[in-house]
Amino acid sequence: MADKGLARQQLITPIGRLTIEASDRGVQKIHFSAKKEIDPRTRRVERHLSQAKKEIEEYFSGLRKNFRFEVDLQGSSFEKKVWCAAKKIPFGKLVSYTDLAEKIGNSKAARAVGSALKKNPLPLAVPCHRVVSKSGDLAGFSGGLERKEWLIEHEV
Repeated sequence: MADKGLARQQLITPIGRLTIEASDRGVQKIHFSAKKEIDPRTRRVERHLSQAKKEIEEYFSGLRKNFRFEVDLQGSSFEKKVWCAAKKIPFGKLVSYTDLAEKIGNSKAARAVGSALKKNPLPLAVPCHRVVSKSGDLAGFSGGLERKEWLIEHEV
């Protein structure tokens, strides 16, 4: 029976997937996944994860304004169009849902743009926190409005 006080995190390594378990007092277990073969894609995946982690840490420490790590967006063609347009919003600049709808060529799609941003799988890299209502009020963010406000202030 698993201890309810344990936290688990999986890690992809060059020798396969590891699971690390820890309690509030320290690491208790490190174990390999049941899959024994090493996936040749592991190194590439690990590079993507390492690069994203590095860039996100630089963003929060104020050293980075743009993300350069490679992304593999998964969504409908409309969602991808919205996310790609949102990705181009400059650091520290706010646009409205209507502005973003106009950028994708459909000025009447502000609500649809909001729905697509709600499904954004890459907050920060696709900076949907930079999109506000036409009045300038904060509206919608998958991480919550407090985080959206913090991110906007972080970029000012």
